[in-house]
Amino acid sequence: MIAETTVPTLAMSSPRLEGPVPAGFCNAFAVAPGNLLDFDAQQFWSGIALGSKLFDIGIAQKDALILVADIWRSVSIKPETPSHEIRELNQQTLKKLDSTGILRKQPAHIYGSIIDDWQFPLYDLDLKLIPVDINTLRERQDSWNPD
Repeated sequence: MIAETTVPTLAMSSPRLEGPVPAGFCNAFAVAPGNLLDFDAQQFWSGIALGSKLFDIGIAQKDALILVADIWRSVSIKPETPSHEIRELNQQTLKKLDSTGILRKQPAHIYGSIIDDWQFPLYDLDLKLIPVDINTLRERQDSWNPD
C-alpha cells in the first residue's frame, strides 16, 4: 500500500492524462443552449479520471467517506491556501485510509495522481459570482503562479 517513504515521492511524479477526449463525454456540453463557458474538455475528462481513481482506491465505501469527512471537516480552506497544503492533506488522507485498512491496493501512480489532482471541498468557500473585467481576469491568469 502506501509506505511512509514513498508517498512524498509519488506526489512529485504522477502522470497526467493525455490523449483525445471521447466524443460522447463532451458533445452535450458543446451544444448545450446558452452555454457561455469556455469549456475545457481535457479538464473535464481529467475530473472523470480522478473520480474513477478515487472509486478504485475505495473512497465510495461508507467507512472511507466517514474518515474523509472527519479529516476535511476540520480544515478551513481559504482562497489564499497554498496548493502544497492541499496536497499534504490529500497525502494524509490516503495514509489514514491505508492505516485503517480501507485503502484498496492500486499502482503507485494512482496514489500520486490523487495526491496531485484531488481538489479540496468547496463548502467553505463563497461561490457567488464576482463581476470582473475580462481583460483584468486574463492578465491575472497569465501571471498566475501556484506557489
